[in-house]
Amino acid sequence: MTPPRGGRRPSDPARRRIARIRWTTTLVFAAATAACLGILVAAALRIDLSSRAEATDTDLRQRAETLADLVTFGDDQALHLGPVQQSHAARSVPVYGFVTDREIAYAQPGQDALPSDAVLRRALADARRADGQVVTFVAPEADAPDGPRLHWAAATITDFGTYIDGGFTGGIAVAGKPVAAAVGHTQLRTGLLLSAGALTLLAAVLAHLVAALAVRPAVRGLEAQEQFLVEAAHELRTPLATLRVLAERRAPPEQTVRQVDRLTELADRLLLRARSSSRTAVDTGPLRLDQVVERAVIAHVEAAERRSGPEGAADIVLTVEPTTVDADAELVERIVENALANAARHGAPPVEVHVGDGVLRIVDHGPGIPARARRNALRAGGTGGRGTGTGLAIVQWAAAAQRAELELRDTRPGASDPGLTVVVRFRAARVGAGTGASSKPHRRGSRVEPGRQEGA
Repeated sequence: MTPPRGGRRPSDPARRRIARIRWTTTLVFAAATAACLGILVAAALRIDLSSRAEATDTDLRQRAETLADLVTFGDDQALHLGPVQQSHAARSVPVYGFVTDREIAYAQPGQDALPSDAVLRRALADARRADGQVVTFVAPEADAPDGPRLHWAAATITDFGTYIDGGFTGGIAVAGKPVAAAVGHTQLRTGLLLSAGALTLLAAVLAHLVAALAVRPAVRGLEAQEQFLVEAAHELRTPLATLRVLAERRAPPEQTVRQVDRLTELADRLLLRARSSSRTAVDTGPLRLDQVVERAVIAHVEAAERRSGPEGAADIVLTVEPTTVDADAELVERIVENALANAARHGAPPVEVHVGDGVLRIVDHGPGIPARARRNALRAGGTGGRGTGTGLAIVQWAAAAQRAELELRDTRPGASDPGLTVVVRFRAARVGAGTGASSKPHRRGSRVEPGRQEGA
C-alpha cells in the first residue's frame, strides 16, 4: 500500500514548493555572488587602468622635459631640431611637437595629430603657472593614428623667450602616447571576467547543494507525513468497512461496541505515531514501574478479550518485583502495549513480562527477528521480515524519550524459532524522590486474567 520510496511525484504541490525554494535560494546566492564579484572586477580594472595611466604620465613627463631641453633657438629665433630628431625621447613617443603663442613650430607626424588650438593654449597657460613643472592632460579629440586615446605632457622650453609689449612669452614641448600596455589591460579584463563567471557558476553549484541539505528536513518531514497518511488509511479502511457492514446488518450492539473499541485503539496508536514523529520533549519523574506495567498488561488482555472474545485473550505470564524508576507512566504503558501487540501479531505464546531492578523484559517464543533486520524493524514503517508496521518503532521512540535503553535479543539463541525478547532499561529514580504509586507486590510467575488485579 505504501508508495515506493524512490518514487517522487512531480505534481505534488508541496514538493514543487520545496523545489522552488531550493532553486530560488540557488539563484539568489548566485546573483549575490555575481554582483559582489562584478564590483571587485570593476574595482580591480579601475585600479589597474589608473596605475597604467599614472605610469604613462610619469614616462611622458620625462620625455617632454627631455624634448624641451634639446630644443634651441638661434639669434634669429629660428628653431633648431637637430638634437631632437636624433634623441631617444623623440623616437619613444608617437606624437610630439613644439608650440609657441604664435604658432605650432614643429609637429611630428603632423599638426593634425596634435590637440586642438584651444587645448594647446590652455596647456601653454598651465605650463607658465606650473613654474617649470611638467603638466599632463588628456585631449579627447586627439587620438593616435592607430586609434587609442593619447595622454599628453607639456614642458616649458627654457631656451626660448622674448618680451612682447612688456610681457614674457615662450613655448612648450608636447609629447603624447597611449596608456602603456593597453593590450595587457584587455587581457586582464578578459581573465577577470572569465574567472568571475567560473566562480559564480561554482557558487551556484555549491548553493544548490547547500540548499538541498537545508531543505532535507522538510523533505523528510513530508515523506514521513505521506507515510503516516498511507498507514492511517490502510489501518482504518478495514475496521470502517466492518463497522459499515455491522450497521447495515443491524448487528448486536456488543459487536458494534467491539468494533468502535478497535477504532479507538487504532486512533490512539496513530496519534502516538504522530507524536513520536514530532520529537516532543517528555517530563519524567519517580515511577513504580511494576504497577504501571501490571496495569498496562491487564488493560491489554481485557482489550483483546473485548475484540475477539475469551478465546482471543492473550496468554501472558507476568512476573514483577517492586522497582522505582525515572520514567513517564503513559509512555511506559505505550511500550508495553506496542511490545505485546507485536508479540501477539508476530510471536507465539506464551508471552512473558518480567519487571525488576529497573528493567522491563517482554518475551515471546515466535520466529523472532534476524539480527541484520532489527535496525530496520525499529524504523517507522520498517520491516522485520514479516510485513511493515510501527509497533517497535513506537517502542524505540518511547524508550528514547525517557532516556531509557532499548535492546532486541533472541529468546532462545540458536533455535529454529529463536523468539524475540524486548529489553528496556530505565534510569533509576532520584534519591529521596517520592513514587508515583503505592508499593503493592505482585505474585511471581502469575498468569494474567482479565478483570482481576493481582495483589488487590
